[in-house]
Amino acid sequence: METYFETIVEIDGFSFFIYIAVLVFALLSYNKAKSVYDSNFAKYFNVKYGFFVIVLSVYVCFNIISMYQVYKLEKELPSKRVESVEGEVREYSSEKVASREESFIVGGVKFEYNDVSTPKYFFANRKRGDGVISDGRLVKVYYFSEGKKKNIVKVEVER
Repeated sequence: METYFETIVEIDGFSFFIYIAVLVFALLSYNKAKSVYDSNFAKYFNVKYGFFVIVLSVYVCFNIISMYQVYKLEKELPSKRVESVEGEVREYSSEKVASREESFIVGGVKFEYNDVSTPKYFFANRKRGDGVISDGRLVKVYYFSEGKKKNIVKVEVER
């Protein structure tokens, strides 16, 4: 078997620090930065400085939240009970509505995922054109369960 997909969860602590530093700096130097913005950049952009700071703050906060979720997963993943199942892909189904939903069964275990809402560090067959997941294909799938959801962390295929 050859590894086709494997979860790699890494977080760069330095980036986390940079985002927080940018946010704190923007808030602490608001008045000075506003005067620089008003005299140099306001003529090029048709937005007030306050709006610019709000948009920047929201962007930074969303990135911090996203990084925290990855950090949390990185710490939790080693404690997850990863199971594996091997066999032929059966009942492969792919449906495109607003995003692509796919499902298949291997060894009696049903897997379902969505190419948009499934986090990037879990398998969601984003390289669908490769044809790796198709009926009759021999695969080995490593996954852990969270309730009814099965997160695929590794896929091996027979070449």
